[in-house]
Amino acid sequence: MKARKENKVYRISTEQEKQRYLRDGYDIYSDEGKLIEYSPQRKISLSEYETLAEENKSLRKANETLAEENESLKEANESLRRVEETQQKTDAVKDEVKTTGAKAGK
Repeated sequence: MKARKENKVYRISTEQEKQRYLRDGYDIYSDEGKLIEYSPQRKISLSEYETLAEENKSLRKANETLAEENESLKEANESLRRVEETQQKTDAVKDEVKTTGAKAGK
């Protein structure tokens, strides 16, 4: 892992080091450069906050839309399952009628 603050980067290997750097205002990144954790001391600009708030709002709306779509798909799936069960029962009855009819015709 790496601790990064402004132009300073330190390689860290223990949880204790991670916690110390977080307290000192460093963000923690993986060795591949992916953000793991922001420092609780981190300050963000108002414009960045507004951008994040707007993105959050947009994502919440998209999540709500997807949840509604998911519910609709669940209902459609349940309807199809009931139709399939009914078709299987109908097919079983038809098979029974054929079998019974064939026995009666002998």
